[in-house]
Amino acid sequence: MNAAGKPPLATGPCAFRPDYLQTIDSTQDEARRFLALPERCPTVVYTFNQTAGRGRRGTQWWMAPGDALAATFIVPSSEWAGASTHGLPLAAGMAVATAIESLCGISPTLKWPNDVLLGGLKCAGILIEMAHHVSGECVALIGIGINVNAKQMPQALSASATSVRIERPRSGRFGLHALARSLHNCLGAEFELLRTETHGETMARWRLRDDTAGRTYTADSANGTIVGVAVGIDDSGALILRCDDGGVHTVFAATSSTF
Repeated sequence: MNAAGKPPLATGPCAFRPDYLQTIDSTQDEARRFLALPERCPTVVYTFNQTAGRGRRGTQWWMAPGDALAATFIVPSSEWAGASTHGLPLAAGMAVATAIESLCGISPTLKWPNDVLLGGLKCAGILIEMAHHVSGECVALIGIGINVNAKQMPQALSASATSVRIERPRSGRFGLHALARSLHNCLGAEFELLRTETHGETMARWRLRDDTAGRTYTADSANGTIVGVAVGIDDSGALILRCDDGGVHTVFAATSSTF
């Protein structure tokens, strides 16, 4: 499908409109290119062959060509009005986990703020960047990468990353288009819930998949660097850290030093 004739931004639950590209450098970068077009902006760009994907802090995102799903959803601020932006990666993580579980029959866990795990290893990541459509409206670019059908990971990643197929080898190949449709529906549902639930209810559902507690994180604060062990998340989506001195801190940005 192409974007011709589509409005700049679709609204309403499950209103994401797909634009599939066989090969692309980065779905995030392609989404930004579409934002510059006044009347031709899809609400999701996806591919099974991304050549220059990236994660948080500019890290490279590896995906096996033809064996993974990369997508960027362009979500206007009206879709998450009233919700904290800190809740966006948590809602996206829930959508990815639900999509994988519903299609592949395996239950992922979630590591704050944006990692989706299988068997304790990362199978999917989420990158959220804020941008503006040419109309001036603020949008969230929700980039999602899922390693699906790779039979093995590169040696450098084998201790920290996995794929759905590695964890479910007897299931054979999983349909990437079917997973894209499932992700589309699950993300639309999560944003509908984000608008209608209290934020605490969204966080309560996320905690059912939480695999964060006990991991060490490092965060910057006005008083210097904080190093602590995660004890959970609060209802705003912030990470709660307990330091060696017994102090407890809540942070919205931190890096995990343990996988």
